[in-house]
Amino acid sequence: MKNLKLNSTELKEITRLLNKRIDGLAYDSEIREESLWKGSVISFGSEDDKKIQEYNIKAIETNKKRINIYTSILTKIK
Repeated sequence: MKNLKLNSTELKEITRLLNKRIDGLAYDSEIREESLWKGSVISFGSEDDKKIQEYNIKAIETNKKRINIYTSILTKIK
């Protein structure tokens, strides 16, 4: 990756967008975790429900990875 030369306005905008994306991913994960919890309490038994739960678990894991990447980028540009 090349080193980019950005002015302070561009850095502020990138920081704002990354923080917004991190917040969105965190919120998405929170909603999915609540859905998983409700599903385990209600005990859905259909195959579709199990697939949805598996998808939500994978999405939460992916969100965590993305948050770590974006946080790493923020650390480097500050």
